[in-house]
Amino acid sequence: MLLTDLNVEGFEQARMIIEWYRCRWEIETYFGVVKGGCLIQNNRFRTEERMFNCIAVYLIIRWRLHSITMMERKEPDRPCSELFTQQEWTLIWTMKAKNKATKNGSGNA
Repeated sequence: MLLTDLNVEGFEQARMIIEWYRCRWEIETYFGVVKGGCLIQNNRFRTEERMFNCIAVYLIIRWRLHSITMMERKEPDRPCSELFTQQEWTLIWTMKAKNKATKNGSGNA
């Protein structure tokens, strides 16, 4: 169910509005990654070029996260080794374990 203040007068129009909201959600998700995951607000750019380069890298990160999320939804049992190199998934695993240990108060991972 979608609650909207837009006028909907038929099935095709409803589909179009749903697609608009779906696109908007993708944009919201992108900014969530950039703000929450990449902490873009902590960057202090000295030039416009550096800012654009940083945004380009964040776009790639977001694209990769989105692709992985969609793949995981289609194939939840797919091993991570098919999507990440051993170095990548080991690093993620280690960081997650450290974060979990810190939250539990042990401080050791």
